[in-house]
Amino acid sequence: MAVAALAVIFGLWIEAAGPVADHVQASEEAAEERADAKKPPLAQTEVSYLGDNSDRYEWILDRKLTPKEAKELSKMNAKEWVGAGYLGTGARWAEAIGARRILRADGRGEVRFQFQLRGTRTDPVVIDEIRASVEEKSCHTSKAVTRIVFYSRREDVAGAGERPVYLAFDLDDSEPTAMVKDATNGGLAPYHENRFEYVSGAGEPSGFVVQARSDRTCRWTISADWEDALGKGVFAINDNGKSFTVETPVNATEVWVQDLRTGRLLRSPRWFEQAARKLTMFDRVYQAWVRYNAEHDRRPNGNQLSAALAVQGIKGKDGKPLDPGVLSNHFREFRLYDLWSDLWSRQGDWRGAEPSAEEVAAAARMHSGPAGISAEEVEKYLPDFRRRHEALAVDKAKGW
Repeated sequence: MAVAALAVIFGLWIEAAGPVADHVQASEEAAEERADAKKPPLAQTEVSYLGDNSDRYEWILDRKLTPKEAKELSKMNAKEWVGAGYLGTGARWAEAIGARRILRADGRGEVRFQFQLRGTRTDPVVIDEIRASVEEKSCHTSKAVTRIVFYSRREDVAGAGERPVYLAFDLDDSEPTAMVKDATNGGLAPYHENRFEYVSGAGEPSGFVVQARSDRTCRWTISADWEDALGKGVFAINDNGKSFTVETPVNATEVWVQDLRTGRLLRSPRWFEQAARKLTMFDRVYQAWVRYNAEHDRRPNGNQLSAALAVQGIKGKDGKPLDPGVLSNHFREFRLYDLWSDLWSRQGDWRGAEPSAEEVAAAARMHSGPAGISAEEVEKYLPDFRRRHEALAVDKAKGW
């Protein structure tokens, strides 16, 4: 009798426990939903500014250099430059005289940075659209009158996570919405047509690398339209509570370019004298050889290079195309110069010295360079390699 009674009671308890458990679970979910609703849907990490993956580092100043500063700049070299990503002597010198770092692309001011967005809620948050907001009242003409360019080793641009989204903004558009940049081919497409980021508290954050350009000097921010099961809204992205800035030094007519590898001044205003360094005929032939290689993904033979040079107007004194055989005789030298220049670009700035003849010969043997290369042969070319490097750098700096 007692056993039967217990069985009845136990059965009733099981039947009652189900609804109670469901009610408890529903209450917990409702509490979690209320807690989620009170949180901002997204959280932003600190902004990290980037270089432009080029071989020059640019600073601007709202006045002209003094003669003393000009002499200091003209003596600066790689032995005093710590290298990519570090505040070396060149950067400390520029900051000490009141200069500020700037990026430029095609004559326009540019800024690059990276950050991450992570979700804070249980359910996923979708980022539907990303756009920039320019503070029009802040826009003004830059006061910079001097540009200082350090020509140095290439600085690699870091990513923002394993698979960051590359965003590009043209801040001079009437509605500067985000364009997604293909990291492989550089193509651009509107974010809202091609990409929708999903983030949640339990998932991985989304990384973004931003590139913004303008012809003006302005402050600006980024807005991200978001949506989830609880609603929708706009999330503000900024630099630790401050607006981003972009500056275009349109009136900076005093331009200085210092080669940190050689410690030579490549470009300066007329009042500061510097030795002229002109390209020779075969420096221009080398440039055409490099250009052909880049355009066709193979090195030219003598006939191909002669024809390419004729199209550019580079011919012999008799007005005829240059002799293919004479051109071919320089190909070995060109390949060695490429090796020497590449070694200096990749490691020279760290050591403050150019690669030795032995290092170039070893690189030639290791990387399928010209056959039978010896250090003695390379040594004979080194004086002209130094001259060519400087002449090409001066020629390149004319457009900076």
